[in-house]
Amino acid sequence: MSDVRHGRGSRRVGDEIYVAEEAGSRRVFGAMWALLLAGSLLVAAPWAGYHAVMFACVGLLMWLYPPVVVLPRVWGWLAAVFVVAGAAAFLPVAWFGAPEWRQRLAELGVETGPLVVIQVRQAAEAYGWFAITLVGGLWLAGQQPSPEQTRRWALAFSVGVAGYAILAKILQHTPPPGQSGGEEFFGFFPNRNHTATYLAMGAICGLGNVLQALRDKRFMAMAVALMASSVCLWAVAGWSMSRGGVVLVAIGGLVWLPMLGRRYLGKHGLWALGLIALAATGLFFTAESGVKERFSKTVEKTGVAIHASDSLPMERKKPVLEAAHEWDLRIPIALDTLGLIRDFKWTGIGAGQYYAIFPQYRNLSAVANDTDSYHPESDWLWMAAEAGVPATLALAALVMVAFWQARRAILGGRDRALRSACLVAALLVPIHGLFDVPGHRLPLAWSAAFLFVLALRGPAGKPSYGASHTALRVVPRVWPYRLAAVGLLVLAAWLGLAQWGGMLQPAQLVASTAMQQANDLYLEDKVLQQAALAERRDYEPAPADDLLEKALGILRQAAPLAPLDRDLLRYQGFLALHFDDKFVLADRSYALERALDPTWVECPLRQAQAWAARDPQRCAALWREGLCRAARIDRLPDGTHHLGEQTLESIRQLAKGKPELEALVPAPE
Repeated sequence: MSDVRHGRGSRRVGDEIYVAEEAGSRRVFGAMWALLLAGSLLVAAPWAGYHAVMFACVGLLMWLYPPVVVLPRVWGWLAAVFVVAGAAAFLPVAWFGAPEWRQRLAELGVETGPLVVIQVRQAAEAYGWFAITLVGGLWLAGQQPSPEQTRRWALAFSVGVAGYAILAKILQHTPPPGQSGGEEFFGFFPNRNHTATYLAMGAICGLGNVLQALRDKRFMAMAVALMASSVCLWAVAGWSMSRGGVVLVAIGGLVWLPMLGRRYLGKHGLWALGLIALAATGLFFTAESGVKERFSKTVEKTGVAIHASDSLPMERKKPVLEAAHEWDLRIPIALDTLGLIRDFKWTGIGAGQYYAIFPQYRNLSAVANDTDSYHPESDWLWMAAEAGVPATLALAALVMVAFWQARRAILGGRDRALRSACLVAALLVPIHGLFDVPGHRLPLAWSAAFLFVLALRGPAGKPSYGASHTALRVVPRVWPYRLAAVGLLVLAAWLGLAQWGGMLQPAQLVASTAMQQANDLYLEDKVLQQAALAERRDYEPAPADDLLEKALGILRQAAPLAPLDRDLLRYQGFLALHFDDKFVLADRSYALERALDPTWVECPLRQAQAWAARDPQRCAALWREGLCRAARIDRLPDGTHHLGEQTLESIRQLAKGKPELEALVPAPE
């Protein structure tokens, strides 16, 4: 009642506060829109420099523009549970018990340490990235765009995604270093499915812009939104090779339309959406595109496999199921990951440790023997494996509560079309996270938060977290975000110095940087050897000047920070074999590599090839190990039946023309 009777002066103060907050939020959303678009375009840039720029920009914005809205308390509690539970991998391993494979590694000389996580600094850095992503999303949720800003930045988001698609198409045949060109590559994300997620978000948000502009009678905005949506939809169906984009657009449409209702849409809205849907469907089925061809092959393989396997006896089902298994490894990888989670359900293996630990649990997925699993093909499984089940449940609860409260709040008001589309577009990231890992891409995670915040605001520019949220103005606590901003700026400075100043490298880059430096020295040494050979002189550098000794020294310094890095151990063994007095080091490095990747058949075969000219007996022992690994995989339900034969043939080819090796070739079983 007292608010109603305030005098004119009191209202003027309130207006000034609101105008200041609106101006601040306008700058925040404009800066974040530009940052996220640039981050999506430059996502393949050098890792340390890229994150230095992203963290510096967000840290600066967080310091200058702290939140102006108090978030629901349950969000804070769930976020706190995630942060605390996600650090459980830094507890003593004695509290939970060590699995057998860890004990074997310790017996081989790996410094497994006293904590659950083995590579502590790597895990601490990756855990920090998790926390930063979450804090950045919560800070963004505390901003307050007006209805006009919501319309402006939602339209800008769709236009930005459309621009991303056009630029990606123009540059499709000039991909980033390390990527192949042609139809297989479209977009700037290293994973084509992540580009598809981004395009689907732009398409759904664009459709919301079209319908909202139609209701507002803003026909210029409607034309711009229609063009942006058309580009995004065409990119999903015609330019991208990812099936996920088409599925996400379909899911987004099926979730979005029921949120509007027939009465809200009205006759003109129904006609507009109907025409867009008809045009999009017609173009997809009539135009020739790579993604449509992939869909056709998937359906064909699945149908043939299911029909054939139902009619065949058990002993003949296996070859048929192999054909179906080829088109998607997600299921066996997920099942193997569940075995990992079972051993580390409370703590996880530590953030960023999946690639190093998963080979210990490869069973069903080992049939794809020449592939590495960098992640379990699911954001949620990945989080459960690395942060533990409690932390993952807290994060999932936070996402569900936030989206449910936002959904309840947007069911009223004239801008329901736009805000519901923003909400659904944001929801595509956690939905796709069930079957892929878009949420682990910083620009995608924060783009989802960006759209989610646009969906939160009511038509009067007030917070709308649901009926339980108070409408009274309460000043949010600023100091936690100021503290987070300082941390982000310090972290950005460190990453920038690591990238451009030659300072201390992030732990997750130490092994790759060391290998690059060691390889450069190896190539330089090779040039010197060839020059000496051409001049018909011996090449015997002093130990202090020996480039290979220096290369081994670099790898030795990196090893304590990356004791589970298989590539580093492999290269260390390779270099050690160039010295007659370092065979013990080579043997130990290779033994550790085999222990860290116990199902990869090619691993002992490559080592055997390296030993062949130096120790035929050791070469033969490695051949036998490779054949044993192949035999175990052939016995799996989805085994190939031919890996053992292929392995034996590879051994024969290596031994051909070398009598000392031909005599040691194992006999076929």
